[in-house]
Amino acid sequence: MAEILLLRVRYAKRFASMLSERGYDAQRLLQLAGLGPAALDNEDAWMPVSQLCRFLGVAVAETGYKTLGLDAGIKVRQKHSAFSRRVLYSPTLYQSLRQLTVNAPLEDVSAKFRVTREGDDGWMRCGSIDASDEGIRQIETFRYAAIVEIIRSAAGPEWVPSTLRLQSTTDRSIATADLLQGVDVGFGARGLSFAIEPVLFSRPMFDVPDLPTSTSRFNTPPMELPEVLREVVRTHVLAGRNTINDAAGALGVAPRTLQRSLAEYDLSYSRLLENVRIDTAKNRLVENMEPIATIAKDLGYKHSTHFSRAFRRVCGITPREFRKLRPLN
Repeated sequence: MAEILLLRVRYAKRFASMLSERGYDAQRLLQLAGLGPAALDNEDAWMPVSQLCRFLGVAVAETGYKTLGLDAGIKVRQKHSAFSRRVLYSPTLYQSLRQLTVNAPLEDVSAKFRVTREGDDGWMRCGSIDASDEGIRQIETFRYAAIVEIIRSAAGPEWVPSTLRLQSTTDRSIATADLLQGVDVGFGARGLSFAIEPVLFSRPMFDVPDLPTSTSRFNTPPMELPEVLREVVRTHVLAGRNTINDAAGALGVAPRTLQRSLAEYDLSYSRLLENVRIDTAKNRLVENMEPIATIAKDLGYKHSTHFSRAFRRVCGITPREFRKLRPLN
């Protein structure tokens, strides 16, 4: 099976939020793309890049909202995740962009950013994207808008690059967007890149909160297939999408292909699903006093007795006994 690239759920949520802000039914569009609303609840969870692209393709086809990526990208710095804090809380623009290049793959495995000096010019290069035409357009314009917003913290609120190259094919609706006015835009490049005046690299960052006393850590992305699939299933399990067909659809492969790939690791889908369900249940049992029957139903068990038997099989004790042993957080 081909390499599976993952990114944080927070990016799909930002696109969905932008759609809702513009008056579109984001929940319906998520459902059409095979994503239930509960799948976006945990922003730090992982999802396949291919599934985000599927959602973006559905969203644009249904709404005609071509500048979705640009508008969603501008909103990024309004919410400071651990990742964005590392980027924004830097002394100079160059250090900020270096933080971006180092940490971006911990948020989006497909992100391959570089800051370079080429002669008298500075460049931000983001690499190529392997996706559908619409997926490429929306992801790279999202990246462009988000990075422009970072640069504006040093260069001023009206800054735009003199030159921009996009992997996307020519699209008049993108070329006329506000964030591209006065920019020399070229299409059909190998990947997203744009010019940055080198004099800006030493500029201090401004208009950001005070430096935090501690820096949050965040987990590196899973790479092996069992880890990847475990995260995909974890993201979708609360959305009621628990079958191997659901998992295969999220990954863009046939169920038999997925079964064969799991067999190479001496795993079955049913065993992996049970482990994810029980891991999720253990967290919920100690987070609050919600009824065990509610947890069982949310995790896709038809009856709480089925859940209790599965929990005992994996953990050696019942959910009720586990809760007594592990006091609430």
